Amino acid sequence: MRFNLKNLRESNKLTQDEMAKILKTSRPNYSKIENGHAEPTIEMAYILRNKFDIDDVLECLKVFEMKNTTMHQ
Repeated sequence: MRFNLKNLRESNKLTQDEMAKILKTSRPNYSKIENGHAEPTIEMAYILRNKFDIDDVLECLKVFEMKNTTMHQ
């Protein structure tokens, strides 16, 4: 199953501000990441893995395949 950061956030009923706090970043920076205009850090992948019980870091990195993937299809 493919999913992205926005879907993960919305399925957990979180705002961008709440997700930014979880990922230890600002809301404007989080918004850029969610929209594919900035790159997430590896630390963010580990935070996602721990917070949302994602099996491994590679799966977390797939979360970050946001609009970049769909824009190239």
